[in-house]
Amino acid sequence: MKKIALLCAASMLVVSSAFASGVDLTVNACPGSAGASNDAGQLDCAGGQVVTLLATFLPNENLSDFVAIDVVYMVNVAGDIGSDATFWNFATNSDALDVQSGRPASGCSDYAATWDDTGAGAGSLGVFPLDQYPSYPSNVSRVVALAYRPTMLPLTADEKVFGMLLTIDTSHSAEHGGGPAVGCTKPASITLSEVIPRTVSGIDGSSLGSPALMGSTVALNGGTAPVATHKKTWGQLKAMYR
Repeated sequence: MKKIALLCAASMLVVSSAFASGVDLTVNACPGSAGASNDAGQLDCAGGQVVTLLATFLPNENLSDFVAIDVVYMVNVAGDIGSDATFWNFATNSDALDVQSGRPASGCSDYAATWDDTGAGAGSLGVFPLDQYPSYPSNVSRVVALAYRPTMLPLTADEKVFGMLLTIDTSHSAEHGGGPAVGCTKPASITLSEVIPRTVSGIDGSSLGSPALMGSTVALNGGTAPVATHKKTWGQLKAMYR
């Protein structure tokens, strides 16, 4: 009986954690849809390929007056972002990066169309911490971003919510002839490190950073997931550049 009870308890744990709050970062489609993957494959930098990553999240609590998200991505490269991998320094190579709030027309229908509202939008800022902290790893950079809507949207705990599109345009690389930024073909990974749901009342949702359904890291050019480092919020990073 003890063995059966333990197996039942384990099964309940698996079921209950299947839709745990957290974040996911995928390509091709959102988690649960055909083609969804955590591997973007080898980028065709010479051909100017554009690759789009899909950020999604499951909030930890009910949010009756949700209006925005603050987001932090971590970029990890097998190279030096200040010298032989400058393509991945989105602080200087900002044209290679874009964020959009619109949910794709296909592949994400199970996720709330969070920003389906006139006046909704998104923005981003590339940050290379080595510029501020000389001891910071030279192969790591950050992207801080936000998405917002002018009207409140009620969300429920563990609801599947669409976050944003993160687009990388390899035509802005030396390999394509689109500028001086080099190292586009180096192994890299991008991790959705933090999502903070924001509300009108100021009683914001919990900071989300753990993988929810598929995983929070996308590999590019065969890159591997980074070792965890201290995160900085959008507000903290903006303060560094005032």
